Formats: sequence, structure tokens, C-alpha cells
Amino acid sequence: MIEDYCESLFGNGFSKRQVLGCTNKKKGINHDNGAEDEEYEEEEGEGYLHCYENTVSKAMYCDASNLVIDSSAIAINSFGGESIESVLNRDEDDEYPRYNSHSFLPACALSADMVIPERRQFTFYQHDVLSAIQKSTVILRSQYAHLADLYCHPHPSFPSSLYVFTTRYEYANLYHTATDWYNMFQILRTLGIRRHSFQVFLFFFVFDGHPWGALDEAWTLAFANFTYIKRIHNSTQPYVCANRAIFVPSGYIGGLALKYHKCLRASRYVQEFAQWFLEGFGLKPTTNRIQNKIQIVLICRKDYIPHPRKPSKKVGRKFKSDVEVEKVLKEIVIDGFEINVNRVYLEEVNIQQQLKVISSTDVLIGVHGAGMTHVLFLPPKSGVIEIVPQLYSGRMHFQYLSTWAGHVYEKISAAGSDESIHPNFEQLKLAVQKVVVQILT
Repeated sequence: MIEDYCESLFGNGFSKRQVLGCTNKKKGINHDNGAEDEEYEEEEGEGYLHCYENTVSKAMYCDASNLVIDSSAIAINSFGGESIESVLNRDEDDEYPRYNSHSFLPACALSADMVIPERRQFTFYQHDVLSAIQKSTVILRSQYAHLADLYCHPHPSFPSSLYVFTTRYEYANLYHTATDWYNMFQILRTLGIRRHSFQVFLFFFVFDGHPWGALDEAWTLAFANFTYIKRIHNSTQPYVCANRAIFVPSGYIGGLALKYHKCLRASRYVQEFAQWFLEGFGLKPTTNRIQNKIQIVLICRKDYIPHPRKPSKKVGRKFKSDVEVEKVLKEIVIDGFEINVNRVYLEEVNIQQQLKVISSTDVLIGVHGAGMTHVLFLPPKSGVIEIVPQLYSGRMHFQYLSTWAGHVYEKISAAGSDESIHPNFEQLKLAVQKVVVQILT
């Protein structure tokens, strides 16, 4: 059923049957079974590693207890958090870690013949972590008990400390980062972990070494302060014990990853995520439609440096004339309504200021690009008009996001080169009139 498909994709569609894992067990002899003694096994409850798979997306999260991490055994060429200007042209591979058999010491043995799902298709960084854990169970089992005794004691102030891990791949891109945000939200929601707990006992680590990015602030406000895994390294005490560790799936696989297109309706989970995310910034969606006022926001683009691999600052998908597009929109007349047009450059303001503008927008207009991910954070039943150059005509990212968020979506064509886009103005005017009528009915 499509209903079940959508519910599983965006909600708690994770199978209760673990797809791989292990649990500490103790063996003994039952002498109370009459004439014949019987061997038994029971879970100790002191150590486990369980991984669960979403039945639709195949995204997997792993839940482990008393996991010892040796940060000195995690090789990475960058510490993370530097200014972009200080690391221009740095190779991207330098920002991702490499693990070995000493990086992770689990509380139970992950069988050597247990098959870990494919990296590029399903697990990404989780494959590398689980492979390292699998090797460690063979090599380092004898060392675990000693290290656990030293490091795996609950903090007196935080007896239920939770360590959450992820790897961010396209950390400077709003769309790809939103897929990471959604996965984090979905897993924490699945586990029943609420926002009020975050600053109390949630410790958030990223297995990457990216420099500072414009979206870093959002991670902190929506979830918790994060630490680059290499920055916890201390030469005298490189170990950290995660009393409970959660490995969140990469954004490349999951609900918003656009790999699964059978869900073509609004999702209450996506809408809940948007509301929940805005609350982290102290924002609520607002609109003055009831006073017959329509706020239109036109997203325009300026050159900037998004990450070290793009030092030229040049970006594509810019209008031939931002002013001309704005002028056309301001000329639109809809009887009985006051139309306000706001031209914005997302590169000029931080993510909190962006969300403040977007959360009070009735109609969002922009060229196909990551900035259109903001459709997720519009007020309920808003209008979205995507301007799509021919080169990008087959990409459905923001049509799907608009549908899942419950908005009215229109697409119009555009001519010109990547740095001189000229929308079809007649289509644009008609699209605005059409979506305004629909969002008001």
C-alpha cells in the first residue's frame, strides 16, 4: 500500500529485526530441570551492537552500548572547523577519516562472517565503521575489558549519556545537508529522544574534518553542539567511551534522498520535521494571507566560496537580470490582494536569518538549486514556483519536497546560459496567479 510505503519511508519504518549485530551473553548450566541438566544462554545487557534497516529506503542505523573509541587510531588529514580561506584547494579526501582495527572496541563480538551491506548503495560511512568494528572483535577482544573498566563509567551528572555520530558528505549544500538533518530527526524520533533532552545528555560527533561552513550553525541550534572526532584526541587519554552510541545513516540514503518516488502525497512526518526544525531557531511559520497580503520571495544568487574546492567564487544558475525578474513580479496584479516582493541573496545572510524570511513567505520563487530546499520550511500550503533551465529539466528534487511538505508547486521554463538565465515571463506571471488562487482556497 502507498500509505504504508510513505509512513515507513518517512516515519518509523525500521524493522524490529536487527539486520546485523551482536549481544553479550553468558553461558551456564541449569540444574533445576529435573533429571537432566541443561545449558542456557542469556543476555547480560552490558554490551550490544544492533543495526536496523528501514524497510523502504534501506537506510540503516546502529545502536551500540559501551563502545570504546580510540581517536588516535582514526587517521584524518584535517581537524575540521578551519576557515575556508585557510584551506583553499584542500583535497576532499583529506576531510574524511580512515579507520583501522584499533579505532573501535565494541562490547560484543561482531561475527567475522557477518555481511555488512554495500557501502556506496546503502551504508556509506557506516560500512567503514562496521568493518573496523568487525576486525577489532577479532584482534582486540582481550583489551576491551581493561579499557571498559577505565572509561565506561556513566558520568555522574549524565547517567544516560547518548553519543550520536554521522558523516557529512556535501556539508556546504543546503539540499544534501537537509537530507542529513532529516535522517537525524527521523532516528532520534524513532528512538523516542525529544529536544528537551538534547542539551542535557546528547553528545554529537561528526566523522569528518570539513572546514567551517555556513550551515554549521543549524546543526548546533537544531540538535546540539557538535565535535569533530579528531578534536577529542588527547595524547594522554585518546579514548572515549560511548555509554550509548547511535550511528545515523548518511543523507545519501533515507527519506529525503529522492531514491524512492512512490510517495506522491504530503507527509505528516516531513511537516513535523519542518515545524520541529524551526522551533530550534525559535521560529514559527507566519502568514498574512487572511488579510489579503501575499509575500513573494525571489531567491537570487551571488558568487561566493562555498567550500575549499571552489576558490573561484563563481556560481551558476544566475538570472541575466535579478532586477528585471523582480520588476516583472512587482507588476503582477491580483484583484483584492496586496503583493509584496522580496529579492533575497541567501549567501549574504546566515541560516537563522534565511529561515526567518522563508517561514513568513507565501510564494517562493527561484531557479533550480539547493536554495530551493527552503520549500520545506514555508508556512503550510504555500506556493512554490521553480524556474528550470533545459539542462535541469529532468531533476525532480524540489517538486517532491514541495509535495511532501504539502505545498502548491508550479514549474516554468527558462532560456539562456547557466550564468545568464532568462525565465519565460508570461509563464511566470501565470504561475504566480495560479498558485496564489490555490493557496487561498
